[in-house]
Amino acid sequence: MMTMINEVLDPRGSDDKARYVVKNLHDTEKSMADLRFVFQGYMRNQDRIRRKSLKLALSLKNFADLETPQLANLLSGTAEGLVELSKHRKLLRDRIEAKSAEPLKLYQTICRNVMVE
Repeated sequence: MMTMINEVLDPRGSDDKARYVVKNLHDTEKSMADLRFVFQGYMRNQDRIRRKSLKLALSLKNFADLETPQLANLLSGTAEGLVELSKHRKLLRDRIEAKSAEPLKLYQTICRNVMVE
């Protein structure tokens, strides 16, 4: 009980605690910003790969129009598979955005509000 009273009366102790809290908040905010940056880079790469897959699928379809029926079926099937894969990549990107990027933005706002207080 006496130590609590001394901690309350000692202004140095509260400054140390405040610095500790501010340091932890700053470190957490920095870690969350780094994590957001990594997720954004991952999502940019997924978008780039998705665009390239769609471009390749279009090229395969155009090439299939000029080939024999058997090769055309093979190329068309491959193109359709790439389109399906790109759809799944888009869904994955949207899920990552909804489940990680947005909450991390909110967490950053929460950290800033705590720092202001």
